Formats: sequence, structure tokens, C-alpha cells
Amino acid sequence: MEEILDQEELSDERGIPKIHKPSLLIRIKSSMIDSMVVLLLLFIAFEILNRLKIESGIAKGIILTFIILYEPIFVSLSRTLGQKFMGLHVRKFSLMEDGNQEANINIFFSIIRFLAKIFLGWISLLTIHGDDYGRAIHDKLGGSVMTIE
Repeated sequence: MEEILDQEELSDERGIPKIHKPSLLIRIKSSMIDSMVVLLLLFIAFEILNRLKIESGIAKGIILTFIILYEPIFVSLSRTLGQKFMGLHVRKFSLMEDGNQEANINIFFSIIRFLAKIFLGWISLLTIHGDDYGRAIHDKLGGSVMTIE
């Protein structure tokens, strides 16, 4: 059980570390933190709308859309709060293979990754052990890889 939860460092053929892959437990903790952030944002946003007596469906829809897209937006710009607290990064996999450790995925691939993550749920995360780089199904569809500092 411990090897499933431990992080691993993958190396290239010269033994130089390429990707530090996070454990399943750390990824789950990050997701839980982000879920709480989204719920808190929803509560705050709709409390403000109620106090300002804004009843426009369009305004509520726009705010709801931005809150739901919290993860894809933050992943494409940098990282979510959960990822920051747990020391995680979502990086562009094709560039990681070329040695570029800093490239984020773009918003388009971030949304694809997010939608796959939502539709597949925990099944996607449970597949990280079958991949050499610890990539879940949603990571593969989004062209990304999760790394840890």
C-alpha cells in the first residue's frame, strides 16, 4: 500500500531526474482542497448577489461559469490553490519530455482535461499506477503531466 501512496522520481537513461510524480494521496488532497475552494466561492458569490439584490439570470450564469472554470483557468495560468498547497504543478507533457519543466498547458487543453476529470471521476485517478509518468486518463487527454516540487 505504501508504494501506491509514495511519490516517485522518474529519470532518463542518464539518471538525470525528469519528472517527480506525486502520490495518489497528494493528488486526492489537492482535489479536496480545490473542491472546498469552489464551494466557498459559490457561497460567497451568491451571498453577494443576494445582498445586492441582483436577480439577473445572466449575471448568475456568468459568475457560475467562471467559478466552475476555476480549475482550468488557474491550471492554464499557473496552478490552483490545492495544487499550490500540496506543491503540485500541471505541466505540458510533450515539453516535459524535451526538458522544459516550466510549460503550463493552454486553456483549451486545460478545459479538455477538466471535462474528462469530471466525467470520469475517481476512475481516471486510479489509472495513474499503470502509466510510467503517473498520468491519469484526464492528463493524457489534456496532454499534461502532474509533477510535484
